[in-house]
Amino acid sequence: MTSKIDQCVWNDKNCLLNSSKLIKRKRKKQFYENYIDLLYKNNFKSKFCKKCKCNVNKNWFNENESFKIYNNIYPQHHRGWKNFNRIFSLKKKKYILKIFEIQKRLSVRSIAEFNCPFSGLFLIYYLEMYSKETSKRIIDKAKKLLKINQLANFKTKKKLDSAFKNFKHTYAEFKNLKKEKKDFKELYFFNDNSTNIWNYGCISEGVNCRSLSSLLFDYTYVNFYPNFKKKINLDLFIFADTLDHSQNPSAILNYALRNSKYVIIIGNTEKNVTNQHKFSLSQSFKAFFDEKFNIKEIFFDKKKKEIAYVVSKYSLNIIKDLCI
Repeated sequence: MTSKIDQCVWNDKNCLLNSSKLIKRKRKKQFYENYIDLLYKNNFKSKFCKKCKCNVNKNWFNENESFKIYNNIYPQHHRGWKNFNRIFSLKKKKYILKIFEIQKRLSVRSIAEFNCPFSGLFLIYYLEMYSKETSKRIIDKAKKLLKINQLANFKTKKKLDSAFKNFKHTYAEFKNLKKEKKDFKELYFFNDNSTNIWNYGCISEGVNCRSLSSLLFDYTYVNFYPNFKKKINLDLFIFADTLDHSQNPSAILNYALRNSKYVIIIGNTEKNVTNQHKFSLSQSFKAFFDEKFNIKEIFFDKKKKEIAYVVSKYSLNIIKDLCI
C-alpha cells in the first residue's frame, strides 16, 4: 500500500534525503487524517533534506492508494470549498489581501493557478468581474445548470424534454448575466491529473469544483503533463497549497519558472509531514532556487504552519514593503 521514497521529489540526483535523519517531533493530527487512519494503519516518519530544504515522508502511498484517498476516502478539498462558501468575506483574510495587493503592484494581466480553482485568487478575481448581486445570481444559475442535466434516472421522453427546456431557459439567463462581466484578466487553470489531488469526488451540494469553476471564471483549461511543450506566456503563476499535491512537482514548478514573470508559492511547513502529503516546504526553501532568481518571503504563519514565497527573474523591489 505504501512505497519507500528513495527518489528526490524534485528529481535531483544529488539529493541528500537518503542520508538524512528522521524527524523526531510530535504534532496534533488534522481532522481529515482520521479518515486515512481508519483504513491505513501507517505510522509515517519524515526526513528533512538539507539540499532540497523540504520535509519528506520516508514512505508514502502508491498511486492506487493515493487515488482512493483523494477520490473515495476524503475526496472534498476542505480549504477550497470553505473559501468558496465564504467568498464574500475572503477579502478579510490578511494573506489573501496581501497576495492580491502584490499582484496589483506587479500589474499582472495573465494569471495561472494549479490543481485547485478555489484556493488561490480566482474567487477574488470573480468578485472584481461582477457586482455582488450579479455574482450571487451567476453562482445560483451555474449550480442549477450542473444539476439540471443529471438525467440518468429520467425514463420518459416527457421528463427529458422538460429537463432540456429547463436547461435552455436557465442557460440563457446565465449567459445574459455573464454579459455584465467587466474587462478583466486572462485566467488559466493548470491541472496535471495527479492521483494525490482532489478531482472526481471534489463535490459540494452535488456539484464538482472543476465544473463549477469553469462556468464561473471563464478560464482556459490546460491539461499539463511532464513533457508539456506548449509555451504560454504568463505574468503570474500561483501555487496555493497545491505544489505538494502533484506527483511531479518539479515539472510544473520548472514550467512556471520558465514561462511566468512571477511565481507565488503557498505551502505547508509542518516538519512531521501530515499523512495526506508526500512532502512539505520549510522556511529555508528559498535556498533551493538557483541564484538567478530573486526570492522574497511574503508571510510565515507559525501557528498554521504555512509559508508563502514570490520568485522571479525580475526585480521584486516594487513589492519589498509587502514582504517580510
